[in-house]
Amino acid sequence: MSTESPVLFVVASSARALAASAVRAGYRVEVVDGFCDLDTRALGPCLQAPLQGSRLDLARVRDALEARIEHHRKRGDVIAGAVAGAGLESTPEMLSWLAARLPLLGNGPEIARLLASSAGFLHVIDVLGIDHPESRLEPPAQEAASWLVKETGRDGGLGVRHWQPSMARPRGPHAFQRFMAGTPGSLLFLADGADVVPIGFNRTLVSDVSGELPFLYGGVISGLPLTAAQQERIAAWATRLTDHLGLRGLNGIDFVLGPDGRPDLLELNARPTASLSLYDAQIDGGLIAHHISACRGAVPALAAPGMKHSAGQMVLYAWRDLEISADMPWPDWVSDRPCPGVEIARGAPLCSISAAGETPEQVETLLGERSRQLVDRLEPERAVISAIEEIL
Repeated sequence: MSTESPVLFVVASSARALAASAVRAGYRVEVVDGFCDLDTRALGPCLQAPLQGSRLDLARVRDALEARIEHHRKRGDVIAGAVAGAGLESTPEMLSWLAARLPLLGNGPEIARLLASSAGFLHVIDVLGIDHPESRLEPPAQEAASWLVKETGRDGGLGVRHWQPSMARPRGPHAFQRFMAGTPGSLLFLADGADVVPIGFNRTLVSDVSGELPFLYGGVISGLPLTAAQQERIAAWATRLTDHLGLRGLNGIDFVLGPDGRPDLLELNARPTASLSLYDAQIDGGLIAHHISACRGAVPALAAPGMKHSAGQMVLYAWRDLEISADMPWPDWVSDRPCPGVEIARGAPLCSISAAGETPEQVETLLGERSRQLVDRLEPERAVISAIEEIL
């Protein structure tokens, strides 16, 4: 048997943050994701599976995993299991396949199956008395502007649009939800099937490069200002959902904070979320280590990180078709850097930008400044035009 560190398989549409946390925890990682960017490749072997929207090509994922699992078993390596992130939660059949071959360190296919059913999840949150926007399974008769159509299982806001009576209904599972104006937020929490440890409350950013995806995920900033009562209410939802569903490991709740200060639940993400990267360095051993402990039935005695500052991460989407130059000077506040020569289509994720500051507002400002700096590096002629316009 190998004396090397245990191997952890990490499978997600974008797995870099999960893999980095796993390496901090002492694991050797095998990654399957949709990008295999420079930062992910630096962490360990990475096999790229094409993305179909926000979902991984499951046939390619299975082929890649089958070969690498067999490779490590022949070597006598200890395989700790597999962690699944975004891109798999709407595919219970893939989680079942994984669980039949490796210890699945996360929520099982039965929870994915429930969340893939609009009617099933709506029933659960109604039974648990969790506040949420008015929702229905049939198109609303009211004015279109006040309703959204939400396709189940499409993460990152890709399946959410304003409903118009002239629109064709999505072919897959979907529901209609009354649109609520307010501040979108999230809670990252750990669970062991019964107990819950809140990690942090965050504000969610949205981005719409194409003009067709008004709720596209644009990033996240820690330190969302909430009252104690608001925090307790949202954390209580996490506890009720954990107790009812048996949630394990890192999970996320998406909510909207209305103008009156009342939070309403939007989604349960039964997997580690993108906000993990905001807190990972603040937690001894990293969050994936605690995720694995919680999945094995012991939520750690972990206090939520007392962050004195705010941190944020923004996804920069390609504003036009781009080809990445081999001599691109990436700043150190950029991660998920694409490999040289990669062609990125307009509207696709280009990279992630990080920032920290005294307040969430400072962080958002700095993220915006850095995104403009990066665009100028990629488009020098555009920077010159902007400079001339400022002078004039």
